[in-house]
Amino acid sequence: MPFFFRFAFLLALFSFTAAAGAEEVPVGDLSLIPPKIESPAPQRYGHHAARCYEAAPSIAVSPSGRLWVSIMSGGKDEDNDNFVDLFTSDDAGETWSEPIFALDPDGPVRTLDPGLWIDPQGRLWWFFAQVYNYWDGRGGVWAMVCDDPDRADSPWHAPRRLCDGVMKNEPLVTSNGDWLLFVENWDWISGGDNPPEWFHRPAPPLGASVYRSTDRGESWNYLASVPTPQGELSFSEMMAIEKNDHTLRLLTRVTSGLAESESLDGGKTWSAVHPGPLKNPSARFYFTRLKSGNVLLIKNGPLDVQTSRRDIIAYLSEDDGETFPYKLELDMRELPSYPNACEGPDGMIYAIHDYDRTGVGEEILDRFTEEDIKAGKLVSPKSRLHIIVRTNRK
Repeated sequence: MPFFFRFAFLLALFSFTAAAGAEEVPVGDLSLIPPKIESPAPQRYGHHAARCYEAAPSIAVSPSGRLWVSIMSGGKDEDNDNFVDLFTSDDAGETWSEPIFALDPDGPVRTLDPGLWIDPQGRLWWFFAQVYNYWDGRGGVWAMVCDDPDRADSPWHAPRRLCDGVMKNEPLVTSNGDWLLFVENWDWISGGDNPPEWFHRPAPPLGASVYRSTDRGESWNYLASVPTPQGELSFSEMMAIEKNDHTLRLLTRVTSGLAESESLDGGKTWSAVHPGPLKNPSARFYFTRLKSGNVLLIKNGPLDVQTSRRDIIAYLSEDDGETFPYKLELDMRELPSYPNACEGPDGMIYAIHDYDRTGVGEEILDRFTEEDIKAGKLVSPKSRLHIIVRTNRK
């Protein structure tokens, strides 16, 4: 069956399932129904009027170099009008398609916090959360998978719910083959306008936790909690690396900024979250090990100074993340935030962040190499900074 008809059938099946499910579940459980998929995305999703809020971008690059980006948008802020969309580029980010998909549930259910990731098998994962109203006490991490992300028209597997909570960053694959998913449950947020019967009080784990897959993502099971002081609970937005001694080092957002935790047993137990040498505003950052073995950190401001959400800078470490002597300034303005990145097959680093998310609403791509970071300026011929991926400027 040709791709278009296969996908059309899949969409029809989703629509039927969602319609049937909506009649059978309480209103507060509508977020448990597979999301409505708009494909091809109607033109309204490409128009700035539908995108008053632009935030939390995620980026991935396929084995052949095709770029994929997903953005949280819609509404005037974080509310039940939020949706996520997906688009692609085959020329290193110089030009972009219109939205290929949009995930936009009907009614008071919002889709938020997309995350893109290429797994060790070369498959593209599109993670997102689905929540009733702003927060329903339970949330839900969902994922769709594309087996051939080198093609813009590749088929996708049906969305499936992985666990409760929200996840904003990519999983970590450890040296023993485990896949670790860093999930947060916002137990410190009230139900807001939700009636009590529609606000769920999940069983532990609350706060920051880790889920593990030992079967390449077929199933995910709760592994451990990351102990966080009650007064520091925030949107955790965790990322981790495996150090050369196999210790796992985790960075996490807390109310006071940035904190750390360590695991000596592959993620089964974690130390209490504590301050470390790195500083950041209470905002998302990016932290990973590159193919070279060096460690990349992208954050707001200087390494050891906590700033506001300004000055996105990429840092490089050659000593397992102990020190970061090299830096490349990416966006030295007020209001840039939430960096995310990926590394291409040729070693090119693609970083994306949002700028003035409730104003001009720009998503900005920077393309650079490790050599550029070491030089503190662009020295690679294919590198380029400040490519506007999308903007709400009229």
